[in-house]
Amino acid sequence: MNLRSLRQKQIVIVAADAQGFATVVRNSQTAARNHTQVIPIAYTEEVVNVLPGSKKALVVLDPQLKLNRSQEDLINEALAQGAQWCTLRMYEGIQKGIAHIRCFSDVLEWVHWQDHSLADLLWDKTTCLARRLIALGLLISLSPLMAALWVSIRITSPGPAFFRQRRVGHHGKQFELVKFRTMHLNAEQDGPQWSKGDDDPRLFPLGKFLRKTHLDELPQLWNILCGHLCFVGPRPERPEFHDWLKNHIPHFNIRTRVRPGLTGWAQLRSGYASSIEESKTKVAHDIFFMRSKQALLVASIVIETARKCLVEVVSSALKRSKKAQ
Repeated sequence: MNLRSLRQKQIVIVAADAQGFATVVRNSQTAARNHTQVIPIAYTEEVVNVLPGSKKALVVLDPQLKLNRSQEDLINEALAQGAQWCTLRMYEGIQKGIAHIRCFSDVLEWVHWQDHSLADLLWDKTTCLARRLIALGLLISLSPLMAALWVSIRITSPGPAFFRQRRVGHHGKQFELVKFRTMHLNAEQDGPQWSKGDDDPRLFPLGKFLRKTHLDELPQLWNILCGHLCFVGPRPERPEFHDWLKNHIPHFNIRTRVRPGLTGWAQLRSGYASSIEESKTKVAHDIFFMRSKQALLVASIVIETARKCLVEVVSSALKRSKKAQ
């Protein structure tokens, strides 16, 4: 099921027990309260009456529910007339913005596998060109700010201003990510460590500001220009952590099926991960994004990221001015 099909004004046929039906009703009221009708499959006559309009229907199915033959026939008729379907767990996840994952089959259910047609290929090439042109325009327009940050880093901390690090990208191919350096030199002389966000003790003062405001990410516009990154997608992991997480989270590697991003749904919803459980939550958000990647969602992620960065910049500037007084 393409998540675009989860329209607000639609008929929802629920093939689940009473508890599952209550779950759908609760979620439909909170997140999609304009559903025309929510009907349990047991109400055969009502379901039959809505079948002529089932092209706009959604069947929410609990795989554990044992259906009788007439109920199966009703669902088959609805699907034949163009209705979409999803599982009870997927419906709940769609409403909450996170993929509920218990086993590998859940991952396959969420990830949208499809053959790429010529139209899809042309669309990919068009968006790729547009992405690179936007990145080039931003690099040019932001070059004075980036030049100022480069000088500031060189003055306040010994060492290069740029920091390059290997990351795992699309289809597992590694690339060199470029950032403004935020840590002291030799910060990882004892080996790779989990990021602790903007509270990492390895950060130098200006680096902490850059990390908090995400200004250290600006050089990654170069990675977008080179085709390593998109603006929005799963954040690429370092090879050391990627291999380790892949061994502890069986479906972790599926994130590389799409191109990584400068920002992402998981980045906004989960922040930095410093444990297996936190990484599992991030992966769940990434898989949700992979399945529901729509222009509206991508735009909302970009806008929210820009808003958060602006708030952090203004907040940090106000704190500095208060200290100066």
